[in-house]
Amino acid sequence: MINSYATLLELKNYLTPRGLSSSNITTDTNDDSIMSVMLEGISRWIDDQTHRTFYPRIETRLFDYPDDEILFLDDDLLSLTTLTNGDSTVITSVQYVLYPKNAYPKQWVKILPSTSLTWQPTDDGDAESAISVLGWWGFHNNYTQRAWSIAGTLGAAMTDTTTTSLTMTAGHTVVKDEVYKIDNEVINVSNVSTNTVTLVARGDNGSTAATHLNGAAVYKWNAQPEMKSALLSICQNVYESRSGQTSQGNVTVTAAGIVIRPGDVSPMTQRTLSAFTRPL
Repeated sequence: MINSYATLLELKNYLTPRGLSSSNITTDTNDDSIMSVMLEGISRWIDDQTHRTFYPRIETRLFDYPDDEILFLDDDLLSLTTLTNGDSTVITSVQYVLYPKNAYPKQWVKILPSTSLTWQPTDDGDAESAISVLGWWGFHNNYTQRAWSIAGTLGAAMTDTTTTSLTMTAGHTVVKDEVYKIDNEVINVSNVSTNTVTLVARGDNGSTAATHLNGAAVYKWNAQPEMKSALLSICQNVYESRSGQTSQGNVTVTAAGIVIRPGDVSPMTQRTLSAFTRPL
């Protein structure tokens, strides 16, 4: 899976009836592929419903030259790497302020008046796509404290940018179906066998594949907890509806072919999604 907000094991544990051992359902692999498709497909459905993503992406986004001193962003910014003005001048971190100041994600950028800098169009005088913002994008409302957590360290150097496996130091907590970063490279994990970790791809989520030193820290992305709960709740209802039950109202079919009925989204889950929806 890629950028799912919960793992296959988490879903299996969630489906286990209260008071019963989860060993039967977690060791039964007959529906693993179905559950995996549901987890990824419904994660993307959540993105569509909320107009935002809850996984980390590295992107350069282009913006028109603003009419005033504030540059409004069209996506959720978690960390700004490089801000380039229309005249190709790089505006440094001491020359701008991100807002809101005391909350994440960031939604607009203001150049500090003390710098005497102003937003500029391109050298040709064009306002369109003049300003570029390279950074980490996605939603987490407690980014600095809860978004990333240490999962261990590399047990061997990654000496190339193509090998889709890595070795962890013993005692790590890396698991399959999660998103991790090493330095500034993002990876989705497809399998873990003791200390050997298999990756979906190198340089995932818009990041750049790079070499990494032995002992480099490996960080796990912790998706917004409310989205994890919403995903598990919807997946449970979709999975248990495979018996052929139907409900009234319009249905949604995700790009992965998952059919989501009105009854699959509980009132509480719908309120959660509404609370985290980005205004258009």
